[in-house]
Amino acid sequence: MKRLIWLESTASTNDVAKELVRAGKKDVIVAAGQQTAGRGRQGRNFYSPPNMGIYLSMALPYDGKRSLPPTVIAGAAAASVLSTACGRQIGCKWVNDLLLDGYKIGGILSELCQDRVIVGIGVNVNQTQEDIPQELSHISSLAARCGRMFCVVALRDALIREMDIRWQPEMDEETFAYYRKHLLTLGQRVKVMGTGSERWGTAVGLAKDSALLVCFDDTSAVERVIGPEVSIRGPHGYL
Repeated sequence: MKRLIWLESTASTNDVAKELVRAGKKDVIVAAGQQTAGRGRQGRNFYSPPNMGIYLSMALPYDGKRSLPPTVIAGAAAASVLSTACGRQIGCKWVNDLLLDGYKIGGILSELCQDRVIVGIGVNVNQTQEDIPQELSHISSLAARCGRMFCVVALRDALIREMDIRWQPEMDEETFAYYRKHLLTLGQRVKVMGTGSERWGTAVGLAKDSALLVCFDDTSAVERVIGPEVSIRGPHGYL
């Protein structure tokens, strides 16, 4: 049975979860009221102000053989729970962001640790747009976009339950279909950045291992885009 550990403040819930797994406490969930050094993909900072969002890390069994990546499972779970809560459809941006009205409201970071994967989920819930630093112009929150406040604890607990359901392998087909249906990147012009290069193309599909299928302008060929060093942007910036 998973144990929920609550921290008023911590540097990173993912780091705490990894420390616990290494100490033999493998079935843990770490949640915090604030992260002082929250991070996302490629070491980017994740904006985590006190008592305004979900900052959650789950240590889940993972042998590396499962075809559906943890980030896709968490993306589908989070989008489903948040959509139900706010009555509007939350979309996903490849590969690990949650979007509403074109703004990033959350993100996912998966990290391997022994025989577990630490799935970190961060969601901006009750910040006003004025609370968010001006330099983070692509970021918003559920409250700012929906015009009302939400119960962070209720959303967090619903997300934990949804992750428990979707982590079962028999849910993979439904989960992949949900994620692909709500992947806002598909059909969009994208700039693929990584390993010192930039290429433009159109996102035309998604493989089950989460590879984005892009038809590149320079070759007119469809290629797989995947890897921790790869990121994408749209014609107008973030999306």
